Amino acid sequence: MPKPSGKATPSTVFYNCNVVADGSVTLGWVKVGGGRIVAMGVGDDAPSGDRVIDGGGRHLFPGRIESHAHIRAPHFADDLAVMSRQALAGGVTTRIALEPDERLLGSAADGGLWLLSGGKRLLHLDPLQQKREPWAEGLPRLERPGADPAARAPWLQVSPSGRFVAAAQERAVEVCEVEQGRCRKRFNLPFPAGAVSLALGERHLVLARSGEVVVHALPDGGRVASHELREARVGVLALHEDAGLVAVGGWFDHVDVLPLAGGAGWRLARQGRAVDLAWVPDRPLLLIAGDAGLSSWEPGADREQPVDGELLAAGLLVDGDGILALDAVSQRLRVLDYGDLAPLARVRLSRQSIWGLAAGHGALYGGGQDGSLRRWDPATGAVEAFPLHSDGITDLALLGDHLASASDDKTVAIWQLPRMNVIWRSQAHGYLVNQLHLRGGPSPSLWTSSSDGQVKQWGWPQSEERQAVDTRRVLGRSYNLHAVWASGDAQQLLVGTWNHALLVLRRDPRGTWGGRALPVESQVIYQRAEAAGSDAVVLVGLNPHRAYAWDLRRSRLLALPDFGVAAYAALPGAEPGEVLVPGVGGLLRYRLERGPDGDLAARAWARLDTRLGPLLCGALLPGPTPRLAVGNGQGELILLDLGRLFGRPLFEGRLAEARP
Repeated sequence: MPKPSGKATPSTVFYNCNVVADGSVTLGWVKVGGGRIVAMGVGDDAPSGDRVIDGGGRHLFPGRIESHAHIRAPHFADDLAVMSRQALAGGVTTRIALEPDERLLGSAADGGLWLLSGGKRLLHLDPLQQKREPWAEGLPRLERPGADPAARAPWLQVSPSGRFVAAAQERAVEVCEVEQGRCRKRFNLPFPAGAVSLALGERHLVLARSGEVVVHALPDGGRVASHELREARVGVLALHEDAGLVAVGGWFDHVDVLPLAGGAGWRLARQGRAVDLAWVPDRPLLLIAGDAGLSSWEPGADREQPVDGELLAAGLLVDGDGILALDAVSQRLRVLDYGDLAPLARVRLSRQSIWGLAAGHGALYGGGQDGSLRRWDPATGAVEAFPLHSDGITDLALLGDHLASASDDKTVAIWQLPRMNVIWRSQAHGYLVNQLHLRGGPSPSLWTSSSDGQVKQWGWPQSEERQAVDTRRVLGRSYNLHAVWASGDAQQLLVGTWNHALLVLRRDPRGTWGGRALPVESQVIYQRAEAAGSDAVVLVGLNPHRAYAWDLRRSRLLALPDFGVAAYAALPGAEPGEVLVPGVGGLLRYRLERGPDGDLAARAWARLDTRLGPLLCGALLPGPTPRLAVGNGQGELILLDLGRLFGRPLFEGRLAEARP
């Protein structure tokens, strides 16, 4: 037996992570050493290590996760012990088991997975909680001759939101719309015998079949455009609805990029087949994985640009955390960063996430998960900490010489600037205080929202309570509140909830509040920002991440394009009608304006840089050169030149109503 060397094995501690283990997600830490997980714990009291890494609130999986493995299946000779050892050798320490009659269909817009159960039920799976929820009954029957259950799943596609389901039959494609948990048949598209490939979005269905690529509109199935297709062996389609493009690849020496509306496209000559295609939304940029390695292409370019000629990727996935590529040779998952933003400054404010930012008096103020208010001086680079709250600071609001901070400790504090004197602090609500909204004018006021179901109005900066709006009394049920916006005359409120609802409240001449709860797709309406001069408010939803616009003139909720960016925050921009929306690894910009008929229209931009991390809040720095400060999940403050962030808009047009 070899003797111990006496030399300690170097260790690494990951802290401030959402650790996924044993079917639950908890904020904690993981310590590794010698190629093994040596300890795990809950909370922020992490042990020391040779290397310490702040997870910034990201999810940490202790070991790779196998989401689909046939252990002890009839056609495998290996038993459970042998297969477990093989999995462990590859780094797999956790598996998400599917039931024998379940098949994986694809990923959902909220980060979940779509499962086919029993050949006729659609389930939504939360892979972190391993929780299944019924989504739709009565899926189209699959009538392909000889197709056993294991072969059926590839012939079903689900749109990212789960609104549409498409089933490829022997000689037709049937499309259904999910309504109240049932699949309602919308249309049937016959096609000649032979192979068919399809891409299903939220507004379009694209079919590549014998001799042509056909674009159909959803939900009615009307034919929008068709393109001649000489190749029969189409292997992959990549749909970018916001850019109006679809890319077509397969067992041939080129990739076609075709406009959804019809007209001439692009043909990209290349060596070998295209195995997978994926769009990076902000330019847009097409990623091409195939026999010639990984390459990229932008509309208008005459050729592809190499990204990694040695990487033979079998699959691609793009989001704000990076580009995921499955290496077909090593069978390892590679993560590639994307973006070229050059921050003016990158400052460590905290070891934990930044949740709120405010700018004024030549400084930036930040608060977040650790409960301390911090001030950064851009001129000197100095960072000062001002402990006060006993729990996380959820939001900041600044007007004139005073700054308000809200906290999960149920209190609101008013700070006098620049001396940082606390002139008032009190328990504002019976539970978490989630957001602040400051209204200026002759009689300025501060509005607060809380998980206790109340919105309150306070004087500014004296902070006397002026009124409390109890949503249970107004609407007859309790809501957990988050985003809040108040009109200048204090007669109208928009209140986001954690209950799949936007509350639209108005006060009548007698002073009595009334209103309605409008169903929304997102579980949470998390943030809001007024688009000055457009009579509209931009709202940010979570689970799934969505961007909305509330039309104040016509009382309608409209959908804003998000280009796949998982939005988190919203703040007014420097120009009329402009709102900036930070998100995971990216930024969105909207310019809202009225058309001749009074309808709300928008121009929209997106910019990704996965190195920025999850951007959770933002603030504009006043001055001759517009600068944007954003706070991320790693406790960093990042300063960006707003004038250089965005190029041409990716979307211009009227906005459609948001679907509940």
